[in-house]
Amino acid sequence: MVRSRAAYLFSKLVRELQPVMPAFSRDLIQNLEKVLFEGDDEFLSESDRSFVFEAAGYLAVCAPVSSGEKAQLFSGLLGPLVERFQIDTRHLVETPMEQEQQQIICTRTSQYVAWAGRITKCWKGPDGVNAC
Repeated sequence: MVRSRAAYLFSKLVRELQPVMPAFSRDLIQNLEKVLFEGDDEFLSESDRSFVFEAAGYLAVCAPVSSGEKAQLFSGLLGPLVERFQIDTRHLVETPMEQEQQQIICTRTSQYVAWAGRITKCWKGPDGVNAC
C-alpha cells in the first residue's frame, strides 16, 4: 500500500515539477532504469511500475539534451520492453505449453505494451514527439 502510494506520488511530483527537473533528469532516468528492469513483482507491482515508467518518460522529455540524446534515453526505456515482448511472443508461438503458462505470457506481454504507453504518455500529439 505504501509502496503504491509512493510510486504514484513520485510520478505526480515529476509531472508537477517538470520545469525544474531538467537538472536531475539524466541521473534519475539512469537510476530508474535499474529499478524498472531489475525488480520483480514483489518489489514493484504492475501498477506501481506504470507510474514509474510514466515519470521516466516525463524526465526524458524535459532532459536538457539534444534530440539524438533524447532518442537514446527513450530507446533505453523502450528497448528492453520491445526486446522482452518479442522474446515472449516468439516463445508463445514456437513452444507448446499449457494454457496457464500461455495466460501468464500473454499477461506479461500486455504489461509491456501498457508500460510503453505510459512512457510515451508525456507526448502531447505530433508536436510533442517532434520536440523530442
